[in-house]
Amino acid sequence: MKLFLLRHGKAKEGIDNQKDFDRGLAEKGFKQSKKIGKYLKNSGISYAIVSSAKRTMETFDSVNKYLNIEEVYESKDLYLASSETINNVINTHVTEKDVMVVGHNYGISDLVDFYTGIDITLSTGMVAIIEFDVQSSAHFSRYAGRLIEVITPKTL
Repeated sequence: MKLFLLRHGKAKEGIDNQKDFDRGLAEKGFKQSKKIGKYLKNSGISYAIVSSAKRTMETFDSVNKYLNIEEVYESKDLYLASSETINNVINTHVTEKDVMVVGHNYGISDLVDFYTGIDITLSTGMVAIIEFDVQSSAHFSRYAGRLIEVITPKTL
């Protein structure tokens, strides 16, 4: 079973009186998302857990044009969430399907370390793919995964 941890694409700069939650993607962020979507097209992801912030939703929507994921859980709880919170959300949405989580730093990067023991920082638009020898996401636990790939849009 695989977990795809995707950091949202590059966001627009904030404007006066705009909430950070409401910042959308910059043109670069849309380009990053398109590249990742094309790369992951045949990955078999069939369940997504997405922060409901504008930039993460736009990232997911752009990527999903290539993936066609129908089962999507949106959560405000994932906005700027810690790795512990993200893990808890994953564990409340148990599935036997390969899962994509679209979130924010530093929680999304810290989750790679939590599951694999490998400390990396995901830049905007990057995705880490972690493999687990389990049948359900209920068994995604500390150090239970193997980091099998980190993809950056710059190299695609």
